[in-house]
Amino acid sequence: MQESRKTRYTRQVLREALIDALQTEPLAAITVTELCRRADLNRGTFYLHYASPAELLEGWKQSFSPLSSPAGKTPTSSTTTSSACPSFKS
Repeated sequence: MQESRKTRYTRQVLREALIDALQTEPLAAITVTELCRRADLNRGTFYLHYASPAELLEGWKQSFSPLSSPAGKTPTSSTTTSSACPSFKS
C-alpha cells in the first residue's frame, strides 16, 4: 500500500526537524517535544509514525538502503543501464 501525500509530508518534516536538531545536539538530547515544535506537529502525530527520535533516525537511514526500493526489488545493472541510459548512435 502506498503512503498518502499527508503521511509523506509528515515524515519529511519530522526528518528535517531531526536533521536540524542534530546539527546542535546529540540524538540522546533530542526530545519528541522539540522535534514536534520544529516540525509544527502534535506529539500524537509523531507517535503515529515513530516510537522515538532514535526510531525516526533509523527509519531515515534505512530509506537509503537498496533493500528499501519498491516491492523490495533492487535494480540490477542490466535493467538500470538498459532502461535509464539508452544507447545513442551517431
